[in-house]
Amino acid sequence: MKRVLALLLIISTCLAAQVIDHEIRIGLHEDGSAYVEQEYFLRLDSGEGKEFEALVKDGASFPDLGAYGISKVITYETTDENVVMELTQSDFGVVVLQYTVPEVVEAVEKVGKQELTGITENAFTFFDGSTISLPYDPPTTLKIGMPITLRLAREVTPPAYSTAPGLDASGQKVTYYEWNYKKPFTSGKFRVLYEKEIPLQSQLSLRSITSEIREKYGNPVYMIAGLILLAMVVWYRKEIGILLSESFMGEPVLEEEFSE
Repeated sequence: MKRVLALLLIISTCLAAQVIDHEIRIGLHEDGSAYVEQEYFLRLDSGEGKEFEALVKDGASFPDLGAYGISKVITYETTDENVVMELTQSDFGVVVLQYTVPEVVEAVEKVGKQELTGITENAFTFFDGSTISLPYDPPTTLKIGMPITLRLAREVTPPAYSTAPGLDASGQKVTYYEWNYKKPFTSGKFRVLYEKEIPLQSQLSLRSITSEIREKYGNPVYMIAGLILLAMVVWYRKEIGILLSESFMGEPVLEEEFSE
């Protein structure tokens, strides 16, 4: 009897809704925003097929799909959310989440007048705070399209499984970097960075200048104090010269003693 129950449990598990493929496509834009499409391929049983078909007809929102194991993988704020659903004749379901991320990149490092900016591990829900792992269950493919107008800074980390030219959803020419379940990764960081020129206004800001002084000369307090002292010496150089002359002129005995 226990064997029969165990077998029924296995069968019911196999027949339950199951994500058998998941592809994430991120189209990066020059302004730091991105358009994301997540395509899920589901195996459904007959009962779930009817429920799924009802969602297709009535329309579904992102929260409605949580029961199928479907959710956004981007941690940042999203807008323009849309769901596209389709039920095939073989009781397979296709779900595509579409949304815009107004700010998907972050600044990582400053090199001269350039800033290394891009997508990091912080953008993804599968980053646990210390490591990022590309999901293997369900099999997941991650594609990031970088516009050819942006200049890649350093090599992507971890190394991409493949790289190819293509067009993103808006039709712009991009270079696709792909990672997939054929070679899943676990890493301490994820980096797809490009060089971004720092605006002149930002370069001349007090914060930027202070930061640059700190990087080159250490604590800016000592540097600023030294500059103030130098400026005072230059400004009052005549008065200081007269004061020093008068001080030494009052010591004629020293010269006489030295000459003797």
